[in-house]
Amino acid sequence: MDLLDRVIGPGSDLLVRVDEILSRHGAPAAHPVWALLHRLGVMPSVALDQVAGLAPSDISAAGTPLSGIASDLHTAVASLPSDVTSRGATADGFGARWNGLARQIGDGADRLSATAAAVAELAAWAGTARRDLAGVLGACLGSAEAVLVRSASVTGDADSIRAAADIAADVLESLAKTVDAGWQCFGDWSALDAEIPVTVSAVDGPLVPNHIELH
Repeated sequence: MDLLDRVIGPGSDLLVRVDEILSRHGAPAAHPVWALLHRLGVMPSVALDQVAGLAPSDISAAGTPLSGIASDLHTAVASLPSDVTSRGATADGFGARWNGLARQIGDGADRLSATAAAVAELAAWAGTARRDLAGVLGACLGSAEAVLVRSASVTGDADSIRAAADIAADVLESLAKTVDAGWQCFGDWSALDAEIPVTVSAVDGPLVPNHIELH
């Protein structure tokens, strides 16, 4: 259980009330909440649900096996000989093919390691998103604006409407920062989309039938 889990119950209740006030009465004309609502396209309670759905531990667990596979591949490549103690075209072919294949496997292992690191970064982003929103929500819960929102009448008054708009702006500003950081995080994955070029080249001349001289 993290900080967001601790405040999500009362926080959700407060933000549902905020949503109701904004839906019924709007917000002051020049209030910054309008730009945030336009940009993000979600109400504060929906934003809370979306961030609360992030599971950093599950994301991290998904990347853990990748590091192990990458390590196993590097170990396997290092354990095999790069050449054979023999002479002949077949032996030369083996060395050429194996060296190229070893590079190919190594490149794949490196890509797995990079993917594991990217998944870890994504998990860290999710954790930060939850922690930041929990901090904002905790501050909102203890604020004078929250008292006004909870005591607001159905008809709504100027003070409670502004209070709801202020709380909404704080919550949506946190979400906006999370979204910006998320786009940066996903943008860093672009290098992982590229195909790994095949580095195993053909050996000059036929490999078989041929001969090999063993020692």
